[in-house]
Amino acid sequence: MADGFMPYRSYVILMLALLVGLPTLLVVLTWWSLGSSSARINLPNKDYWLAPERRHATVSYLRSGVLWFGTLLLVFLCYAHWLVVLANGQQPAKLDNSWFIGGLVAFLAIFLVWLKVFLGHFRPSA
Repeated sequence: MADGFMPYRSYVILMLALLVGLPTLLVVLTWWSLGSSSARINLPNKDYWLAPERRHATVSYLRSGVLWFGTLLLVFLCYAHWLVVLANGQQPAKLDNSWFIGGLVAFLAIFLVWLKVFLGHFRPSA
């Protein structure tokens, strides 16, 4: 049961840190670490993809993929938070699990499609 124990300003700061800060931190740290020449990148046929003539394009593709994943995660976290806000606006407060499960299933389905396309890029051509 919501009891209003947290001041509004603290709540907004915490939610921004979690909803925006977490995906941003994930993207920024990954982006930065991929740019390092000593980055330990594990890919199928790694010698081919990380050869000096292809390294820049490979790192760009990896960074693009991480950015897409970070955006997907941000959208899902905002959606889940929106459901919690709606639930707390009702008396008594009640979260509709079907909407959350539906959003989670959609997130996982989009993630799996993204993952298949992302990893499919690194398959050797026949």
